[in-house]
Amino acid sequence: MLKSLRWRFIVIFLALVLIAIVISGVYIIQFFERYNYDLVSSRLDDLSKLMLPDLEVHSDLIADANKVDKIINGPQGLRIREEVYVVANNNIVASTASLLTTDASEYLNLPLLLKGLSGISARQIVELSVDSGVLRVMDKVYPIKNGNTVVGVLYIRYDLNDTDKTVGRARAIIIQSVIIALAVTMVLGAVISKNVTEPINDITRKAYKMARGDFDQHVEVRSDDEIGKLADMFNHLTNRLKQSLNYISQEKSKFEAIVNNIDDGIIALTARREIIHINQKARNMLEAHHIVITDHYDDLAVQLPAQLDYHNIIKQYPDLRGTSVVAFADETFRVKFEPFVSEDNKRRGLIIVFQDITESQRLEDMRKEFVANVSHELKTPITSIKSYSETLMDGAVADPEMAGQFLGVINSEADRMNRIVRDLLQLSNFDAQRIHLNFAENDWCQLVDSVLQKMAMQIKKRQHEIETVLPSNRLLSNFDYDRVEQVIVNLLSNAIKYTPDCGKINLTLKSQEDAIYFSVADSGVGISEEHLPHLFERFYRVDKGRSREMGGTGLGLSIAKEIIELHGGYIDVTSKKDIGTTVYFVVPKRL
Repeated sequence: MLKSLRWRFIVIFLALVLIAIVISGVYIIQFFERYNYDLVSSRLDDLSKLMLPDLEVHSDLIADANKVDKIINGPQGLRIREEVYVVANNNIVASTASLLTTDASEYLNLPLLLKGLSGISARQIVELSVDSGVLRVMDKVYPIKNGNTVVGVLYIRYDLNDTDKTVGRARAIIIQSVIIALAVTMVLGAVISKNVTEPINDITRKAYKMARGDFDQHVEVRSDDEIGKLADMFNHLTNRLKQSLNYISQEKSKFEAIVNNIDDGIIALTARREIIHINQKARNMLEAHHIVITDHYDDLAVQLPAQLDYHNIIKQYPDLRGTSVVAFADETFRVKFEPFVSEDNKRRGLIIVFQDITESQRLEDMRKEFVANVSHELKTPITSIKSYSETLMDGAVADPEMAGQFLGVINSEADRMNRIVRDLLQLSNFDAQRIHLNFAENDWCQLVDSVLQKMAMQIKKRQHEIETVLPSNRLLSNFDYDRVEQVIVNLLSNAIKYTPDCGKINLTLKSQEDAIYFSVADSGVGISEEHLPHLFERFYRVDKGRSREMGGTGLGLSIAKEIIELHGGYIDVTSKKDIGTTVYFVVPKRL
């Protein structure tokens, strides 16, 4: 119960009031008691003043006992509650009470008698044992002097029963007043404490709701005192907190949007290796869809390369800063490590960033391979030119027949180098998007016939049989005549080269709804299935030695692919070993 502030207010209020009333009540009772005792004492003094003058004329009280008895029994009405004794030589000379013996020590207070005999007036409250219990009396002694000599003691006893009853009634009244005052105080305390604690309880309830996440709280300001200021400050705090939380929420949303949509995978760990953040990109990269926040990093590390084990990271990068390249699941990642620290500059965890460099690595490998291929392709004709040139310089020039043969080889190799450089420049222009197509309405049938006429000598030389499937009428569309002619020449040239003599080559041209379909099918040596995905790569050859012998650069199909794609179409190849190959392309009509 005392845990409640309201009950504490009430208890403290009651305690303060009780202490104040008890202290004042005790003081009043003591004062009232002393006052009544002083009244009794004054009454006894007045009675002694009536008797002492008559008693002090007797020098021998024992001898004048009869006279003394008349003196103390004389003033009637003054001895309703008093008992009067005259004592001399420890004997009761006269008394207003009935006595069985005259020995003063049997009835009277001996210490008080001694004080009286020593000439001192004194009083004392004495408790006497009687048949009905205990009787409280006030005894007072007065010395009886004859001249300067104390001849006896006037001993007066007063019954305090009525006085004690009066004091007891006063005490009861005070106790009743205390009870009534406490009851009134309790009611007032409850009312006052409610007025004080209700706003605090209201603030407490609203604060509890805020702690549960409900920040739409407002406390009514009921006064201008400290509690009112507290309520006003609570409302101000609530508004500021809502603003701060809204700002934090916005920043968090921005951060999550950035982190979740960034191309890099991000994992954040605590110093205890608990995962506190992993974005969707990291889950996809690492195939870690089962990992959730608060999981242990080791649960993820078991499926990663050993160099991403936490202990290996610490061993390799003691300051948790570094970069590593890791291969995982047929992909290559650049992994960056960076610690995050608290405001006191203590290391609190680790951030791991995964950058997918698979494509850039592939391009880098292709670049290296391309440079190697170019170097190799140029090295062969250069070597031939240099060797034949040196032979001529060493004296072969004197032999006209040999010199002519060597010069023919040199010229052929120079042409080959020229073709390589020309094709490389053309691919470079495609890559730099410096090629502009000249679209115009042209007839595809006329184009195919033109190519067949240009290559008739090569076909006749190899004794190939050409079959064409062409539309009976003109097939018109918008395309770059020269570029498409270059593609068809390349495809037909390849079919002628790689088809044995007396082979068969089929050319098919047809219209497909909104597209033009063209194919070249031969009955040549065919291509193994593993080579098909790489045929359009630069410098790729199925049979490198044979291709060079036939004068190919390994760039023709790459150029053809670029031209067809610039027309919005696609080119592909199908082939079976020792059966033949079909290369076809499809481009949209541009009418």
